[in-house]
Amino acid sequence: SSDYNFILSPEAAPKRSPLSFLRSGNSMTKWLAVVVGGAIVLVVIIVILASAFLGSSNDTKALTSLAQQQNELVRVATEATNSAINQPIKDLAVNVSLSLTSEQLQITNYLAQHHTKLSSRQLAQTKNTTTDQQLAAATAASNFDQVYVEITQNALKSYQQSLEQDIKSTTNATVKQLLSQDESNSQLLLSQANSAAQSLQG
Repeated sequence: SSDYNFILSPEAAPKRSPLSFLRSGNSMTKWLAVVVGGAIVLVVIIVILASAFLGSSNDTKALTSLAQQQNELVRVATEATNSAINQPIKDLAVNVSLSLTSEQLQITNYLAQHHTKLSSRQLAQTKNTTTDQQLAAATAASNFDQVYVEITQNALKSYQQSLEQDIKSTTNATVKQLLSQDESNSQLLLSQANSAAQSLQG
C-alpha cells in the first residue's frame, strides 16, 4: 500500500558537497579551515616555483663554468696549432679547438635564450697565466709539444669531471642531453691526447 511506499521507493539521500562542512559549525571553524587550506596551497606553489628557479640558477652557473673551461682549452690549443712541431700534436690542437668552440657556441646560445648572455671578458675570466709561463718555458727548452699535451690531458680530465658532475645534478632534460654529448666528445679528445702523448715517446 501507499503507507509503505517510503520503504519500497526511498528518496535518495541528499548529496553532500565537499565544502558543505563550511556551511555548518561555528564561524571560527570555517575561518580556520579556509586559512589552513589556503596556506597549504600557497606553500605548495612556493615550493614548486623555488625548485624551478633554483634548478635554473644552478644550471646557469654550471654552464657558465663549462663555457669558461672550454674557452681556456681553445685559447691554449690555438697557440699550439702555431707552435707545435709534431703532426699528432698539431692535429690534437686543431681538434680541441674546433670541437670545444662548437660546444661553447651551443652552451652560450642556450644561456642567451634563457636570459644570460656571456661576454668575451666573462668567458676569459679563468685564463691561466701559469699555463702561458709553462708553454713559454717549454718553447725556450724546445719541449713545447710534450708540455702542451700534458696540460691538455689534465685540462680535459678536469673538464670531463665537471661534465659528469653537472649531468648528474641537472634536472633539465635539454641541458642533460647537451652535456651528455659534450661528455662523449671529451672522451674522444682525451683518447686522442693520450695517443699524442704516446707518439712523443716512440
